Parts: sequence; C-alpha cells; structure tokens
Amino acid sequence: MAAVIAVLTFVRQGGGGCRGAGMRPFVACLHALTTVTLAVSLQPQAMPGPLFNFAAYLGAIIATNAGVNVFLGALVAWFGLFSPGVTLMFACLPFWARFRSWQIYRRALPGITCASTGLILASVFRMGLDVYALSSFPKATLCIGLAAFVAVDAFSAFEGAVVVAGIALGFAAHAAKLQ
Repeated sequence: MAAVIAVLTFVRQGGGGCRGAGMRPFVACLHALTTVTLAVSLQPQAMPGPLFNFAAYLGAIIATNAGVNVFLGALVAWFGLFSPGVTLMFACLPFWARFRSWQIYRRALPGITCASTGLILASVFRMGLDVYALSSFPKATLCIGLAAFVAVDAFSAFEGAVVVAGIALGFAAHAAKLQ
C-alpha cells in the first residue's frame, strides 16, 4: 500500500525533492559521493528540474569511478531517470480522462495531495538538517535560510535576488566567523 501511495504521490506532485532526499542511502551504498558532496549537490532540488541534472552528474561520477566514458555515464543516468516517467505518461495518457472520472480517484485525491505535501516537507527538513550539520557556522546558516524563505514566501521577493543575497550573506558570515 505504501508503494502505491508513493507512486501516486510522485505522479501527482513530481516528487523531485522527495526522490532527491531519498537517494542518499542508495548513493552512499554505491560509495559514489561523500556525504558532504551529496548534501551540497541536493540543495538545488527545491526547484523543479535539477534532479535530471543531478542524475547526469551522479552518472558521470559513477562512470569516472568505473573507468567508463563520462558522457556515456551521464547520458545513461539521465535517460534512466527520464525514461520511466515519460513511458508512464504516454502509457497512461489514453486512459487519463476515464481514470479522472472514477469516484475512487476523486475521493483519494485529497489524501494523495496531503501525502505528497508531507513527503516534500519531510525532504525539506532532512536537507535542512544536513546543511545544519555540515555547516561551519550552523546558526548563521539557519538564519540565512529562514530569511531567504520569508523573503520569497511572505514578501514575494525575486528568487534570483534572494539567492544572490543568500550567497553574499554566507560569505559575510564566513568572513565574520559567525557561529
């Protein structure tokens, strides 16, 4: 049942951040990346799309470690992540109109939405805790992250400007040797 809920959640929301945070144990057992490199690589996953770039990056790292062509490793990993979703989409497309009219789907949709929101929230907390643990100035990092969230969420600030301001504040916190 949990697998069905997870699949429906990923179909409903995309699930990039959830899958990214869930990749940590898998990547760790492959010994492809260190914990620090993986945590830093997963931070952009809050935005849609970069999971495919991360898959290509991870494929290139694994290919390098295996002595295989880097571009081939990146391509295989990118298609490995991209292909199942496209295949599922095209396989379900002819049945989608009929599926949406099913009463059981309409009743389950609020629960699916709640489950996907919970998974995304859990992955945000997991990545935040990783950053807090890995940072050389964790309290300042937490404050910068919270300020960036409030700037975007409450004040509708332009995301690019918030990222640049966060980088500048990070450099300032590092230069001031804040805790």
